[in-house]
Amino acid sequence: MKRTLLCGALLISAGAATPAVLQNDLDGTLAGGSTTAGTTPIGSATMLARLARSSRAMFGLSGPAAVDPCGPGQVYPPPAANGEAEQIALEMLGPFGGLFAPPDLIARVERDLDLIRTSQPALAGQGHTPEWEPALIVMLDPGQARDDFDCLNASFGAQVTELQVIGFTIVQFPARINVEALEKIYEGLPEVVSANPSGILGGANFWSAFSLGNDVNGTWFWSVEDGSGDCQSGCICRTNYQFTVTGAGGVTLVGMTASGGSSCASPF
Repeated sequence: MKRTLLCGALLISAGAATPAVLQNDLDGTLAGGSTTAGTTPIGSATMLARLARSSRAMFGLSGPAAVDPCGPGQVYPPPAANGEAEQIALEMLGPFGGLFAPPDLIARVERDLDLIRTSQPALAGQGHTPEWEPALIVMLDPGQARDDFDCLNASFGAQVTELQVIGFTIVQFPARINVEALEKIYEGLPEVVSANPSGILGGANFWSAFSLGNDVNGTWFWSVEDGSGDCQSGCICRTNYQFTVTGAGGVTLVGMTASGGSSCASPF
């Protein structure tokens, strides 16, 4: 998955590892890991963080349904009561998932957030920074008619902003939606050269989850990055937590690491 951060005339793209590579790593990591004083197996904890932050193919491997660019307007579901849980659930779906998060997935995310924050009070006020906003940054082929592009925007009720100076178009959607899956739909149009999720610059805290077998009722692995201090530039201080949460609600802290300068308070 690529994200694009639009900062004036500067475009920065970031990529993520593929689930196939991660699965190979997982097979070797969950069997064991080295232990550091005061921590649980650090190899496993690090790999759980990589899985949770990098895997983007959960709960919907068949991909989004085919979309007729000039078909009837897209019906958006009502927004979830817990917008944070809905956003994290959407990020879990990834580019091969559906456009909207299933209610049972949102409910499981919301429950786990509450359980983790109860077990680790330091995270009680640390909300998730979205990986992206509900928008795409699109490059169009000027030599192609843009009929399908205009139809698709109308179908999704999107607001379009043309940035002619740098040759990009911002497509803003009216509600939360899996823009990683929309990227594939838009890039399927002949007039679209590229379409990337609009990333969010800065941000202090990132919550992400991974589930073996895409089981909404099984054990999930959570990675939580808690940052502070000049987070517009990436955060001076950062504490990384890794948890497992069972379907029954049992929470285990399986790893915790901290990084930063001498001004950072130790979480240990």
